[in-house]
Amino acid sequence: MFPYKTSLKLDRNCKQPLYLQLANQFIVLIKNGTLPPKTKLLGSRTLADLLQVHRKTVVACYEELDLQGWVNSIPQKGTFVHATIPLLKQRDFDKKNHSNPKEHTGFAFYDSKILIRKSIQKRQDFISLNDGTCDVRLAPIKEITRTYRQIANKKSSLNHLSYTSTYGNLKLRKVLVEYLNKTRGLPISIDNILITRGSQMGIYLASQLL
Repeated sequence: MFPYKTSLKLDRNCKQPLYLQLANQFIVLIKNGTLPPKTKLLGSRTLADLLQVHRKTVVACYEELDLQGWVNSIPQKGTFVHATIPLLKQRDFDKKNHSNPKEHTGFAFYDSKILIRKSIQKRQDFISLNDGTCDVRLAPIKEITRTYRQIANKKSSLNHLSYTSTYGNLKLRKVLVEYLNKTRGLPISIDNILITRGSQMGIYLASQLL
């Protein structure tokens, strides 16, 4: 379920009514794609209990969104994000107008020698901390060989001998996008998902970005 409790913040000291604060935040979530078209919103009672507000506040919020055309309330079914809201797509920067990156940071910082990456040479007394390797004595070599042979003999398997997308399986990426949008509130698409070979590769890429 979409994390309404952490995504919606109400300031009770603000002069703006709570239902308008709530409506404006819903509009932002709909605009940036966090709540895509046709998404069903929580019922007024459930959302009111979740945000610790009166049910009439949520009802007034939904009515405001309905009047502005952001949502569509269907009797006996619920309130849904309007299906005709256009999905905004990001555009690349114009290279002609894009200035060259700065060579200097513009602020002072300490140059720590700890951050310098050093090459590690393997030694006999060196213990490598990784995800480990399986015991080859326990690997079912005969069963694996038989399975590979059966698959390789099929003509349909020839279509799978070449490389696929470097970003990973498309179906898996679509499932992950839907899951992350609903449970984490991330306005992402399949272009933001990269499937790594394992946990070490994912941690390495994340550390390089940071």
